[in-house]
Order: sequence, then structure tokens, then C-alpha cells
Amino acid sequence: MRIALLSSEVVPFAKTGGLADVAGALPKALRDKGEDAVVVLPLYEQINRELLDEEVIENVPVPWRGSVRPTRVWLSNASGTPTYLIDASEFFSRPSI
Repeated sequence: MRIALLSSEVVPFAKTGGLADVAGALPKALRDKGEDAVVVLPLYEQINRELLDEEVIENVPVPWRGSVRPTRVWLSNASGTPTYLIDASEFFSRPSI
């Protein structure tokens, strides 16, 4: 099974409460059970850029309000699970979550 866990916060990237702990641990547990689990979250300003891999997916077409917006997606394995961080500064550019 292929599973994408979308969350506003994930340990070790961003945390305000227990959701980040669950969103960080659940994909690892699913992968340990043999599932293909990945994580997707916003690339907030507070996220330590040293956690990002060098791999970037450029110009991912994202439909938004009747048009298509090219978006950059960064990859990280810092959580022990493949994690995709959505780089859309007009939506997520703020000092913290």
C-alpha cells in the first residue's frame, strides 16, 4: 500500500504539539510493517534548512484557484521517512507555524 501522510507539523521539522510526534512516528511504523509511507508538509521559515537533502523537484504543477502554479518541493530523510516539503512562500512564509 502507498500512503502519504500530510501534516502541518512533523518532528524533527516543526512542532507545536502532539500532532508532530504522531506525524513523525506513524510513517516510520508503517514503513517497518512494509508499507510505502511518505510525509508531506509545508516548508515553513522556521524549518532548519540543514535538514533538507540536496534533491529538489522543480516546477511541480499545482492547480490553485483556476490556474496552475509551479511549485518547488524539497526532499528530506531527516525524519527517517522520505519527506516532501512544499516550498510555497506566499502561503507558508511566516516565522513559525
